[in-house]
Amino acid sequence: RKEQASMKTKTDHIYSTALAYACYKSGPKRVDEHLLKQMFNDLCLLSDEYGFDYKQELKKIIEE
Repeated sequence: RKEQASMKTKTDHIYSTALAYACYKSGPKRVDEHLLKQMFNDLCLLSDEYGFDYKQELKKIIEE
């Protein structure tokens, strides 16, 4: 139960962040596939800029 509550809190925070991102992008104020793709693409660009190997991180997730 505690784990589920913690996961819900994390999901709520991520959802709120996604809505803030949507406001920043001046697009529709909803979380959908298009918004998530935009966020992912921007995170990839940011990762490259800061030298974070997101491709390696994705491989780790896939292997789990």
